[in-house]
Amino acid sequence: GDTLVSGHADGSIVVWNVEQRQMIGQPVIAHPMGIVSVALSPDGDRVVSSSWDRGVRMTAADRLSGNHMPGHYLTGHSHNVFSIAFCPKGRTVATGR
Repeated sequence: GDTLVSGHADGSIVVWNVEQRQMIGQPVIAHPMGIVSVALSPDGDRVVSSSWDRGVRMTAADRLSGNHMPGHYLTGHSHNVFSIAFCPKGRTVATGR
């Protein structure tokens, strides 16, 4: 696709237009601690991210605006989540440590 998401040490997520080599909007704070892993769903509709706080956040990509990232915040991991990915159909998210 032509969209890329990147996560940063300050807890922000940036959405990029790859073809134009430009940010789409402004960085959005997704986690209070640094981003460890971030993924964009195959259809480009959702973003999922993990942080050093052992949390996972999922939100609609079109809601990435303002200072904070809305959406679902999932807890319960006993360790940091170092990898995160959508299944090919985009209905399931896998996490790994």
